[in-house]
Amino acid sequence: MVDKLVKLSVRNVGKQYGQISALEGATFDLAEGEFLTLLGPSGSGKTTLLMIVAGLIIPTSGEVMIDGREATNAPSRDRDIGMVFQSYALFPHLTVAENVAFPLEMRKLPKREIEQRVRETLDLVQLGHLADRLPARLSGGQQQRVALARAMVYRPSIILMDEPLGALDKKLREHMQNEIRRLHRELGITVLYVTHDQDEAMGLSDRICLMNNARVEQIGTPSDLYFRPRTPFAANFIGESNLLPITVGPTIGELRSVATSAGANLVGRTVDSSPSHGGALLAVRPERLKLMEDGQKADNELTGVVRETVMLGALTRISIEPAGGGNLVALLLTSSDCHLREGEGVRIGWDADAGIVLPQHAV
Repeated sequence: MVDKLVKLSVRNVGKQYGQISALEGATFDLAEGEFLTLLGPSGSGKTTLLMIVAGLIIPTSGEVMIDGREATNAPSRDRDIGMVFQSYALFPHLTVAENVAFPLEMRKLPKREIEQRVRETLDLVQLGHLADRLPARLSGGQQQRVALARAMVYRPSIILMDEPLGALDKKLREHMQNEIRRLHRELGITVLYVTHDQDEAMGLSDRICLMNNARVEQIGTPSDLYFRPRTPFAANFIGESNLLPITVGPTIGELRSVATSAGANLVGRTVDSSPSHGGALLAVRPERLKLMEDGQKADNELTGVVRETVMLGALTRISIEPAGGGNLVALLLTSSDCHLREGEGVRIGWDADAGIVLPQHAV
């Protein structure tokens, strides 16, 4: 994040509950105007990390800095952050405008300034016409927009969002993702977001902090995590990958030669976590695999037998057992003249740069 002010700095933050480690050595920076998502399965430590940043959990180790100031042990009220929860947490007896005004009243701002800020913020989330309505008379999407407005109205340094769309149905989730994307773009707000939904993270984030087993697995742009995963977990959690057991051979230019247990010679790209020798995995996305016709050639080729085909609309999912055993999945554009049958022999191929050499275990 070159030339941007660091709003949040987390350094080696951990949290222990007796013998249980809820978070280990988390380190990252959040720049001004950036949208960073903490992504991972349940129990990965992402919500613990968000609560530490919010001041609702005190870490066992490490340091949290907000706007260059020490905040590790500071109470939430002194951190200049806004918080949006999955449950909305609106006051049912207050109108939309009164809910949004509440944090300003707690800060004892002048009445005229409160009214102006509430009006401007409700217009931003397109709810100005519902200012006098009670929460019970709003849809789920409207309630979530009120919660967003309340978090933004006092212009906090950072807005934290803890699975804010988890209670919405699919269509509303997609609509609210568009709303959050629009607000982030128009206002340049700094957001730390938590979700377990990879599509949500990929669509909203400038960068993603992928978490697993209480640790940060990889941090990067959505493109980094999809095209340059550093671990088998990253390759499979963001999208889907075929993971072929291989033995690593010598370097060939910018590529690495590898061999399968069945003796097939292949090549793959390396990343900074790639082992230089011994056992490893070759990760290949299903959409990069191609069915080879007679006479066609590819940088990498394997023979196999079709085990299953499932038509998914525009795409067809083909499960293939390669020579030597295992399973490969290919995602191909559905074609009316494709009539693969179970048990049919096929030849599959992919480009040299489509495979990434990864360690067998987390790094």
